[in-house]
Amino acid sequence: MQRIFFFLSVIVLSANLFAQTEAKRVAADVAPLVDDGVFGFVHLDLDKIDTKTGDTVLPTLELDAFLKPDMPIILTEKLGVRDVYVIFRPSGWPNVAVYGAVRPSKTASPEELGQLFGGMSYKYKKIGDHIFFGNIYEAETKILEQLKPSPRPDIETALASVEGSAAQAVFVPPSFAARIFEESSPALPVPFEETPITTLTRGARWIAAGWWAEKSEFRCIAQSENARAAADLKQFLDSAVDVAFQEFSGQIQFKKFFEDAPTAKEALRALIPKPDGDRLVLTAPRSVFTDKNNVPGRFGEIFLAYLREQADVRRCMNNLLQIMIALHNYHDVNKFFPAAYTVDKDGKPIHSWRVLILPWVEQNALYKKIRLDEPWDSEYNRQFHSQCPALFQCPVAVAKIPEIKKNGLTTYSIIVGKQTWPEPPKKFTIDSITDGTSNTIAVVERQTPVCWMDPTHEILEEDAVKGIGNTTAGIAAPHVVSNKFGCNVALFDGSVLFVTENVLPEPWKSLIYRNDGRSFGIMELYGAKR
Repeated sequence: MQRIFFFLSVIVLSANLFAQTEAKRVAADVAPLVDDGVFGFVHLDLDKIDTKTGDTVLPTLELDAFLKPDMPIILTEKLGVRDVYVIFRPSGWPNVAVYGAVRPSKTASPEELGQLFGGMSYKYKKIGDHIFFGNIYEAETKILEQLKPSPRPDIETALASVEGSAAQAVFVPPSFAARIFEESSPALPVPFEETPITTLTRGARWIAAGWWAEKSEFRCIAQSENARAAADLKQFLDSAVDVAFQEFSGQIQFKKFFEDAPTAKEALRALIPKPDGDRLVLTAPRSVFTDKNNVPGRFGEIFLAYLREQADVRRCMNNLLQIMIALHNYHDVNKFFPAAYTVDKDGKPIHSWRVLILPWVEQNALYKKIRLDEPWDSEYNRQFHSQCPALFQCPVAVAKIPEIKKNGLTTYSIIVGKQTWPEPPKKFTIDSITDGTSNTIAVVERQTPVCWMDPTHEILEEDAVKGIGNTTAGIAAPHVVSNKFGCNVALFDGSVLFVTENVLPEPWKSLIYRNDGRSFGIMELYGAKR
């Protein structure tokens, strides 16, 4: 009898160990990448994803803003990578540092790494056994170099709840986060001001989501402090659906989804997880998102609309990031930024700053063909008007106005004026940005596209301060986020912000001026207090 009991115990123990093997492996693999400051990550298991077809929950979504189409194949075949991680780390409210990490099992040459990250504004850094890629600035690099993982058993538990899935997203807020939120904000903001913050901090100790490619199934699990906390969170989510319905039903990008209001509300309610003891669990088949022909369902429609919206904005941001890298590289070589435009002996504009940075955006061949001693619109130089590098064009604007690409127009500009980008012959150095590079705009999106070589139509300071979308000669873009129009602006520190049309005048002016002695936080652009 004792032998039977012993063997049964071994079988049960072995089964439990086997069941946890994958979660333990991933938890151990991600441990060197996270510390108590990381609050979430996404994990892709390339062994469980068909890298030839790119099978995914949303096959119709264009991901070229984030990944090259052949990146999974390069990762698996050339670098021997199985796991891809995307890490989310707070980087000063409201910003979040987002970067990827892979650990190659094969030795990779710089050329292979360049192929992997080519065509993207992302840069890679090899730290230890991992390659990190993303918009990694100096502050994040120092954190990664000094990273000392702290024990995170909650991560392994969260991973175990979605074991076997090809793609996983894990949100595990740091231990100090709940305490800070409970002490600083005892209640949720309007319209949930009657709901205590503990409904979230204790209702969602961690959240894990998984996608099973072979079963075409999505599952999301929220771990609560106890069964009561799970019930409170469920009640909050029920009321949140009504609020979300009212909020999104009036937004133009979701109009189709809400055409049949009762059915739309049903679709939203179907995605509320159900209580299961001290957890909330949602299991949804692929049909919730797409049908067998990959046509989006009702929820897939709204989800796709949101993701495409974000991808569009990200593609434009990537262009601006590349431009800022070029401007800084130009500055490193010449010890000053390029002139707003070059001039002839009579002071007449000849060429735009965009022409001057061509060698720094991998367009040296085009740069050598242009005659810099002739005006941009000379008989010879006109042949290059239609050859605008894609980097100088917002992809969203190109999709909506095909003439932009056909005619070689640009949608990006600098701001020229006494307190912004000075007119020639003045030289402009980084030391002259006395308000700080993180508080000063460098490049913006323009309302009216112009020829990319045109040096005569940069945005003037007096037009820029009028705000977004208030003048055809000023700043604007065709981006719509949360039913508000807005545009991307690049700051001199290399970061890119999305700014909506309801930005306040004074903080906006301060962001434009480089030496007015004032600085505002990002949230103050919209009226929030420090």
